[in-house]
Amino acid sequence: MELQFENANEEQARMLVLTGEEEPKTKKNPEKNLVFMEGIVTSEPFPKQFANGNKLAMFTLSYINNYRTKTGEQVRITEWFQVISWNKVADVVMNSVHKGARVKLKGRLRSSAWKDQAGIAHRRVQIVATEMRQAA
Repeated sequence: MELQFENANEEQARMLVLTGEEEPKTKKNPEKNLVFMEGIVTSEPFPKQFANGNKLAMFTLSYINNYRTKTGEQVRITEWFQVISWNKVADVVMNSVHKGARVKLKGRLRSSAWKDQAGIAHRRVQIVATEMRQAA
């Protein structure tokens, strides 16, 4: 009696039936570059259009973190992030995001490094927004 396999992993299934051993699975990369952020827009979005038709929108987003120290002192830390968005998301940003608005976004981190004319090294981390909406 011959076994019939209908799935795409026919060879692996056949190996399992014949030998009782499965092919070793390749490990998937567990690292993810995914950011969820909610904050207040602290600068008007800046649009840019390129010759190839791509659109870019940039703005600054602030996030406030409040906590208490062990001694009971209230601490408030504000952090600012540069956010960029491309094409359709850039259109959404330019049409609906303004300074002072509270937004939620999903995206990824992108870092860049360069040296200026004086030879000083600089580094920047940006959030590249892939989804964005007004926060309630």
